[in-house]
Amino acid sequence: MPVMGWDERWDALMRAEAALSGAELALARVSGVHRGAFDVMAASPQGAPGDVAKVGLSDPRHARDQEEWPPVVGDWVVLDREGAVRRILPRRSLLERPSVSRDSVRQRIAANVDVALVVEPLVPEPSLGRIERLVAIALSAGIEPWIVLTKADLVGPEVPGPLAGELERRFGNVRVTSDRDPGSVQALLRDLPDGATAILLGRSGGGKSTLTNLMLGTSQRVQQVRESDHKGRHTTTGRHLISGERLVVIDNPGIRAIGAAPDPDSIDRVFPDIAELAAACRFSNCTHTSEPGCAVIRAVEDGIVDVAALDRYERMQREARRTELRQDARLAREAERGASRDGKAGRRAMMRNKGRR
Repeated sequence: MPVMGWDERWDALMRAEAALSGAELALARVSGVHRGAFDVMAASPQGAPGDVAKVGLSDPRHARDQEEWPPVVGDWVVLDREGAVRRILPRRSLLERPSVSRDSVRQRIAANVDVALVVEPLVPEPSLGRIERLVAIALSAGIEPWIVLTKADLVGPEVPGPLAGELERRFGNVRVTSDRDPGSVQALLRDLPDGATAILLGRSGGGKSTLTNLMLGTSQRVQQVRESDHKGRHTTTGRHLISGERLVVIDNPGIRAIGAAPDPDSIDRVFPDIAELAAACRFSNCTHTSEPGCAVIRAVEDGIVDVAALDRYERMQREARRTELRQDARLAREAERGASRDGKAGRRAMMRNKGRR
């Protein structure tokens, strides 16, 4: 049974690295990242978890010229006998949080994730927009999204059904859970693939740490909910990897502001009905507001498309386009600064060669 997410792919990469280096190497998985350091969980060739050690990021012996540097939670790293990182193994997936500010810099969250558990509490009222944005972020990273509706014990039995049914139709995998019904969580655990690495995404106080405890039998600290609105308080302050008997879970801090996925295709996959209609519009650049021959407007008028859903779709697409433009502009500025530095360095070198200082 796979442990720590280890499989044949990682085994082949590790063997290749050992053969190329000819040195004695050790394998570990990054289980936590801190300011100036990261934690690694040692693994045997069979992938069994071992001791956790802290590794400083500033060690000059690290292979910091890799594109993947610095490591993130979920990375597999190859260490030498002195504990220096020889290589970060090529990532299977990289989950990034889109920027919500004007700097367009994405925050790298975790690597080598197989399943994103989008955790949304049924109390207070669930946010369909938040679910859609988190699903789009997972899809843009090539990660399979599962929706987990928590706190079902706080609502009547008739409440979860319609929402779960709609989400199931759109996204495929939906589970309704309650911490007072451990069987509902165990059913989720049984359905997840053996040896998978799952990350929990959702708002603060949504029940992510409680869900982790029930799935893995751990005892992470959780906060009491407020009686007035049943909102939980922020518990997880840093993302960390926890290895279970047949599942690896990355518990992630609650996300307050969620930018739209920078990949428009992923947004289309979240709204396949609207995207299909948009492709049938008369104009390829249709804004779905007043253009003649707009299939989307016609579907709204016929009651086929919900106006609120269309508004969320268009807002996410606009954000994605703005983010892409800002990203291109930022990269252009960085390239210009780099060219300027190289030019100055070249001129200084030329002057030294001429004997001038």
